[in-house]
Amino acid sequence: MLLGVFTSLYDIIRISGSDKPTVDTRVFQLHYKWTRLLLFVFCIIVSLNSLIGKPIACTGTAEARLQEVMQTYCWITGTFTYEKYFRDNQIGASQLTKVGVGPGHPEHDEKKHITYYQWVPIVLFLQGVLFYVPHWIWKMFEDHRIRHLIEGMVEARMEEKKRRQRQALVVRYLVDSKGTNEWYAYQYVFCEILNFANVILNLVLTDKLLGGDFFTLGTRLIKYDPEDPTSVDPSHYTFPKQTKCTFQYFGASGTVSTIDSICILPINIFNEKLYAMLWFWFVLLGLVTGLNLLWRLAMIASPVLRVWVLQTKDHTHDVGNMSVVTNVVNGISFSDFFFVWIFTKNLNGLVLFDFLREYSAGVAEDLAPKRRPRLYPTLPHAMQLQSLDSPGGHSSSAQDFELRKPLTPCDDTDPVYSSVLPAKRRQ
Repeated sequence: MLLGVFTSLYDIIRISGSDKPTVDTRVFQLHYKWTRLLLFVFCIIVSLNSLIGKPIACTGTAEARLQEVMQTYCWITGTFTYEKYFRDNQIGASQLTKVGVGPGHPEHDEKKHITYYQWVPIVLFLQGVLFYVPHWIWKMFEDHRIRHLIEGMVEARMEEKKRRQRQALVVRYLVDSKGTNEWYAYQYVFCEILNFANVILNLVLTDKLLGGDFFTLGTRLIKYDPEDPTSVDPSHYTFPKQTKCTFQYFGASGTVSTIDSICILPINIFNEKLYAMLWFWFVLLGLVTGLNLLWRLAMIASPVLRVWVLQTKDHTHDVGNMSVVTNVVNGISFSDFFFVWIFTKNLNGLVLFDFLREYSAGVAEDLAPKRRPRLYPTLPHAMQLQSLDSPGGHSSSAQDFELRKPLTPCDDTDPVYSSVLPAKRRQ
């Protein structure tokens, strides 16, 4: 039974392997991979501590039967602390046993009720699901378009001729689909906006859960000086380890008896550390996501940045390839550029360089005054690409796109290509 439970937990929190094509950025992955993993792990830690450990222990009666009932009652209804013992700084007074706990009037003294610990595992799980939602939406929008192009094109130990034939088919599709990728790019930007809104939503949700103490938790922890005897640890206020609980029951004579109980909350030892880490993580994640959105807007507005983005990929940063990248960017819109950029994230080395050269030539041909009429393209998939390898296999799309010259020149006479060849190969 336990094996089945942990297997299900693993399926929830596991991170997908690197064998799948990349269709997003590292900032996007921070949300649905690492933040989701962090929240699910925290959820499991708190849940196991509540199920296996003893989350609450109360004292106030000598009767064992009544003691168990009282602890259950205090766990269900919640406990409280007195605000005055935080404000007046009465630490060390003879009547005070702990920060926030001491004698008080049940009606006149302001109380701070502690009830969130019952909801922490559920909220952490829901937050993990929330951080996965934008990725799920993007997968619905993306619909495996990149995977269909990549799976049949990128294989280990593929012959050069076969690779060029498959690449020709992919390039022809990308050229023919020019101007049809508007929704693809802006749907991704929409999901990035959802990621940013998700961080803000989770900050607000956590703040509500903790009674309005989460927004300033990190700054209060930074400002706290443990050497100052007059300062109170912010963790004691938000996550008290010792609280009070008032339990009433009928005595033997039928009169109402009241027990003013002191309760220990070991569960808050974990809660204070988990939420301190979450505060810094959410703030950092919000800053990174916000800056990434600004970068995306700048990329939309500036073709120069798009050129720079493609030139930073492996061999494409060489000076000899600057004209190729510039031709690609100047010949297409941001939406088409974005689709090509996501596609090139799955390529590297000379394969990437060859693809950019061939795609640049295809874009130039498409922009020519006497280009042939273009129909709405059909996305090639892995089976179509692999069908080129079969005896006599061919593709109408591959025939439409003539291979003007080899993508890997044997004589190394291409000055642009030779600028990125390894020195050993040129010798």
